[in-house]
Amino acid sequence: MAGESKLERDCCDYATGEGCKNYKWRSRGNAGVTDRFFVLPGGTVIFVEFKAPDETGRLSALQKTEIEELQDLGAPVYICVNFEWFKKMLSFYLGRSHMKIPENSVFACAVERERGC
Repeated sequence: MAGESKLERDCCDYATGEGCKNYKWRSRGNAGVTDRFFVLPGGTVIFVEFKAPDETGRLSALQKTEIEELQDLGAPVYICVNFEWFKKMLSFYLGRSHMKIPENSVFACAVERERGC
């Protein structure tokens, strides 16, 4: 958990430094909500679930369902296991990078981990 907490803290600090707001999302009765949502200058909202970089973190069934429901609504939802990737993703949304991020995608590494690849 320490790795996940540090990753989340580092990403939040970075986003704040880039002019974004971030909120820890706790929803009574909805255990599967993502860890954070980020509000970027201009109003874009991004949902992020953080998982330990050492591959110990797994999505629960409730988290998978919540992510799918947010994606079905058109919301950008990401699973983040890497600080450098987070910085690139945020730069893309801030218009500072041409990194290709498909809409409603999930960080590929985390998806592969969930599938047991």
